[in-house]
Amino acid sequence: MAIECLVLGAGQEVGKSCVIVSIHGKRIMFDCGMHMGYSDHRRYPDFSLISQSGDFNAAISCIIITHFHLDHIGALPYFTEVCGYTGPIYMTYPTKAMWPTFETYSIFGKKNTFNSHVANI
Repeated sequence: MAIECLVLGAGQEVGKSCVIVSIHGKRIMFDCGMHMGYSDHRRYPDFSLISQSGDFNAAISCIIITHFHLDHIGALPYFTEVCGYTGPIYMTYPTKAMWPTFETYSIFGKKNTFNSHVANI
């Protein structure tokens, strides 16, 4: 049984936590964080490494958010609203309960809209 890890952020720094784990034919994204020290393209993980075609729904089985810190969840609005991911997102109830405070923060000037497909672990 082979396990592959693709580290898209936080490998050698704090911020932008995002790791893709491939096991048994599934690709699971752990965290989707942002780096608060940058305001350019370095702010988010390089999602093009996940899918060259940009079809993230086919490339990822699900997302698991470990906890509610911006360096672990901050890129999730970008990944869902801009990149178009609509697959399952799992997080603990306390993390999901914090979501309304994050909804007021929007990098797009509008309320985040992906809460409908977020599930509790």
